[in-house]
Amino acid sequence: MATIGDIAQKAEVAKSTVSLVLNNTGYVSKQTREKVMAAIQELNYVPNSLARNLSLQKSGIVGVMVPDIANPFFSEFIKYVENELHILGYKTLICNTSGNEERERDYISMLQRKFMDGLIVGQYELSSDHYTDLKCPIVSLDRKIGPDVPIIRSNHEMASHLIVEEILRNKCQKVLMFLGTTVQNNTSMKRHELIKENLEKQAVEVLTIETDTPYHLDQLIEDVLKKNDIDGAVGADLYIMECLKAVFRRGKKIPEEFCAIAYDGTFVTEVNTLPVTTIVQPIQELAKQAVSVLGRMMIGEWEDKHEIIIDVQLKHRDTTKK
Repeated sequence: MATIGDIAQKAEVAKSTVSLVLNNTGYVSKQTREKVMAAIQELNYVPNSLARNLSLQKSGIVGVMVPDIANPFFSEFIKYVENELHILGYKTLICNTSGNEERERDYISMLQRKFMDGLIVGQYELSSDHYTDLKCPIVSLDRKIGPDVPIIRSNHEMASHLIVEEILRNKCQKVLMFLGTTVQNNTSMKRHELIKENLEKQAVEVLTIETDTPYHLDQLIEDVLKKNDIDGAVGADLYIMECLKAVFRRGKKIPEEFCAIAYDGTFVTEVNTLPVTTIVQPIQELAKQAVSVLGRMMIGEWEDKHEIIIDVQLKHRDTTKK
C-alpha cells in the first residue's frame, strides 16, 4: 500500500507538501498540486481517514436513530439522510432500536464514547434527560427533547387543516383516527388534537385507536367497524393500509361509502389496489434540513433557531371523492 513518502518521492516534493494537498490546507501552487494528484492516482493511494479522524477526535460517523427501519417513512428518511451525509463526507450508522430501551442506551453510549460525531433522533423511549445530559450534537425529528436540541418537523397545523377540510368535503359523519404513539414529546400530537377538536365542532364524531405499531391490527379494526358505522379514517400510511383491508372485507364502496386519508405520503400509498389520498410529508427536505443543522453543530456552530417547520401538501387520489 502506498504511503505519503511514496507519493512525495514520486512527485519529487516534500512529505509536508503532500499533506497540504491531502488535507486541502495551506498554499500549494497549481503545478505542484497537479504533480501530487497525479502521483496519488498513479500509486492508487487510499488516505487513512480513520487515523486522521482519530487525531482530530472525530469518527466521521453520524447515527440515525429510528424505532422501526421497516416503516417506509423511516426507511425513506434514512435513505435521504445517508445521501446528504455522504455529500458532507460522513458515514451513516443506522440505529434501529425496535422500541427497545436497552438498544437505545447502547447507541447513546456510542455517542458518549465518541464512536459517533452526532445523532439524528427519529424517536426515543428513554427520558429526554438521557439526551440533554450528553452535551453532544443532536437533532430531533418531530420530537421535543430539550431547549438545546433543534427540532425538524412537518407543519402539523397545516396538515390538520387540510385533513379536516377534506373530511368535511366528503361529508363524513363518524371518523376513525389512528393515533400511533401518544407520548407528550411527540409534536404530531398537536395534529391529532386539532383534527379531533375541529371535526367535533362540525358535529363529526371522532373515534380513536391508540397503538404503537401498525402491524396485526386486523381484529382491533374489525371490532371498531362492527360496533360503529364508520365512514372515514385518518392515520399514518401503514395504519390506513390496514384499515382499508378491513373496509374492503366488509364490502364498503370507496370512496362513495368510506373515505380514507393517509399521513406520510410514502410509496405504499401508491401501490395499493386504490391509490390513497394522502398528506405528503416532505421527507427529503426533512432529511436535508436535519443533516444541515447537525453538520453546523458538529463544527461548533450551534443552531440559534430551535424549530424548523416544513409545509406539507395534500395529494388527492382514489380514496376520497373527486
